[in-house]
Amino acid sequence: CKVNSIVVTPAKLELKKGGKAEVVVTLMNAEGCPPKVGAKITAKGQGGKKKRISVSPRSKISHAGHHNGEATFVITAKNKKGNTKVLFKYKNFKTTLKVKVVK
Repeated sequence: CKVNSIVVTPAKLELKKGGKAEVVVTLMNAEGCPPKVGAKITAKGQGGKKKRISVSPRSKISHAGHHNGEATFVITAKNKKGNTKVLFKYKNFKTTLKVKVVK
């Protein structure tokens, strides 16, 4: 069984300056396949020089979720407001989380 997509929950995030939130990245398998466990998922904040957020950890190994492989990441807002994105990646699969930092 192979992974056929990668999904992040929630799809959008709004944080106050200094706020934190957990997001779950899920490796979706075909119906009836066991969860993808032991897969390395990486996270990278985008936005150039204006670092509005930090992501922890930078990469994580998936564990068994409800029906799929999952990994949890913590997004922390810094002191600059505005919009940015986090790119999550597993092999050739990518998904983006939109993050808005507010006062």
